[in-house]
Amino acid sequence: RHLLAGRITKLIQRYYDSHRIFRITETDPMTGKPTEEVLEINKFDPETGNYINDVTVGEYDVVISEQPMQVTFENSQFQQALEMRKAGILIPDATVIRYSGLTDKHEILGNMQGQSAPDPRAEAEAALKAAQAEKVKAEMELVHTETIAKRGETLYSTMQSAQVVAGNTQITAAADQLLGTIGFEDQDAAPYVEAPPAGAAVEALGIDLPKNTDPMTPASPARGLMDGIETPEADGMQPEIGQ
Repeated sequence: RHLLAGRITKLIQRYYDSHRIFRITETDPMTGKPTEEVLEINKFDPETGNYINDVTVGEYDVVISEQPMQVTFENSQFQQALEMRKAGILIPDATVIRYSGLTDKHEILGNMQGQSAPDPRAEAEAALKAAQAEKVKAEMELVHTETIAKRGETLYSTMQSAQVVAGNTQITAAADQLLGTIGFEDQDAAPYVEAPPAGAAVEALGIDLPKNTDPMTPASPARGLMDGIETPEADGMQPEIGQ
């Protein structure tokens, strides 16, 4: 190789005695775009009368270096870049593409560089919308929980009222009339309560009914609402005044 390089050098000095222009095309390592450099040899300068870059004169040293073929070299660089990314090293995408064997890699790099940076305002708006959606979701869950609690209270109050009516079926007419006087509308057709078992009406006659007839503070089945759901008795059944 050293002998071949030395022989080529002598041939150049002997036969390249006229003006020649060389256009050297390389790839910019920073941008990945092709660059062209013009080199003129044996160019005559009329002002000085000398030749610029005269290769027919002078002495040259020959240096032999080891480097694989271009395709093999690029493939090895590409594989090393991939391995470094797998190892956690933040190799930019443009560097990986630059060392790849793609025929249009320079066009791809140009498109990547032409892409605009992400808009921080758009990212902030997207984050705000996501936060608002989470807030609405949390509020809906809270409303759902409160609705379930209200339904539970209503169910418990209804069960207490049912115990009172089952114990004394004769008060349903009076209760219906009292509700009508304060503006309630009938929401169902008669009968309001199923017929009691045989003999239940006779047993109910022996129950001491509440003596409170004040329409402003009537006996309410909700009186025992807050006494606990495990209350075994009909809290709406109030004892006689004075007992």
